[in-house]
Amino acid sequence: ESYVHILRKLRLDRRDMSPDAAQRPLRKIVTAGGGGHKFAALFREALRVQLVPFREMQSVVDGLLFLSHYGPPDELFSVDSAGSDVTEQWPENLFPLLLVNMGSGVSVLQVDAEHHFTRVGGTACGGATFLGLSRLLTGESNFEALIELAARGDVSRVDKTVGDIYGPDGCSDIGMPAHLTAANFGKLATRTDEDGIELPQKDKPEPADMVKGVLHMVVQASVLQAKAHAGQIGAMDRVFFVGGFLHRNAIARALIADAMRLLGGHAYFCKHCDFLGAIGSLSESLHQDAATAAFCTRSPAAAARRARATPPAPEPSASPFRSRTSPRRRSANGEMSLGWGNFKLNADTEGTLPLKTPTSPRTNLRYAVGTKGRRHVPAGG
Repeated sequence: ESYVHILRKLRLDRRDMSPDAAQRPLRKIVTAGGGGHKFAALFREALRVQLVPFREMQSVVDGLLFLSHYGPPDELFSVDSAGSDVTEQWPENLFPLLLVNMGSGVSVLQVDAEHHFTRVGGTACGGATFLGLSRLLTGESNFEALIELAARGDVSRVDKTVGDIYGPDGCSDIGMPAHLTAANFGKLATRTDEDGIELPQKDKPEPADMVKGVLHMVVQASVLQAKAHAGQIGAMDRVFFVGGFLHRNAIARALIADAMRLLGGHAYFCKHCDFLGAIGSLSESLHQDAATAAFCTRSPAAAARRARATPPAPEPSASPFRSRTSPRRRSANGEMSLGWGNFKLNADTEGTLPLKTPTSPRTNLRYAVGTKGRRHVPAGG
C-alpha cells in the first residue's frame, strides 16, 4: 500500500509537468496477476509505464520451464526423510508433469508440453487460510513468526489420527498407518476423556500446537489434490510444488515430501518458487520482442518506420525458449545463454543485464531474483 501511495503522489506531480514530459513514450512491462489489471491506469499516469497483462497460470508454467532450461544447477531439490534438502536433476522425461501452485489459494496444473497446460483442480485452502486461521487462533499475523511458532508445536494434541480411533491392533487389521490424520482438529471437538471427564488444563493445546495443526491441514489438502490428479496421468514421480507459501517454509516442504512418499509419489521443489510468475513474465517479454522484430522483417512499411526511429538492428535470433531437445549453453563460470546475450542467474542475484536484442542494438535489462526474503520483479530498461 505504501508503494501505491508513492505512485499516486507521482501521478499528481506529473499532472503539473510540461506537456512534453507528460507525453513521453510509454515503456512496456509484462506483468502477471491481479495487480497488472488493478493498477494499470496508475502506472500509466504516474510512471508512463504500460502494464501488459499476462495470464498468471501461464506465467508460472513458463517460469518453471524457463528454469528447466536456464536455471542454476541446484535450482531443483527434494526433501529427504530427515528433513534435509537434496539437490535434484530435472527429469529426463519431463512431461506430463503436475504443477501445484500454493499461494493464497492453490491451483493444480497439468502440463503436457511446453505450450500446453490445463488447470485440473485446486482448493481455497491455501496460504491465506493458514495466515487467517493462525491469526484468529493466536493473534499473530507475521508469516515468519507463525512458521517459527509451528516448529515448536505438537500436532498430535489437536489432530485425531487413525490410531486414536482404532488403536494399534485395529490399525494393523485395516492396514493403515496409526499416525495418518483422520480429522484435522478432531481432538478439539471434545475435551473429555473416555469417561466424559473434562481433561486437565495441562493437556489443552498451546498456540504453537494449533498453528502446527493449521499448517498440516493446508498441506494435506494440497497433497491429496496432487495425488488424485498425478495418479490419473502417470506423473506421481513428477509433481512440482511451487508458490509463495513454500518460500522460507521448510516445515511445509518436509510435510509435503513425507506425505508424497507415503502415497507413493515424489515431490520436487524450486529455489525460486516464489518468483516463477516474474520469470515467466520476463520470458514472455523476450518472446514479444522477438515477435515484433519478426513482424518488422516481414512488413516493409513497419521496417521502414522502425529504421527511421532506431539504428539498424541485427537479424532476429532464435527464441530464448528453446525446446528441451536442444543443447543448453552454459559456460564454465555459470553464465547461461538467452539467445541474445549471457547472464548469470544465481540463488540470489540482481543487476543489469546487457542484451543485444532484435529491436534494439543494446538494451540494459534490469533484473533481480532472490531467495533471501526480498521480492523483486524484472523490469525492462
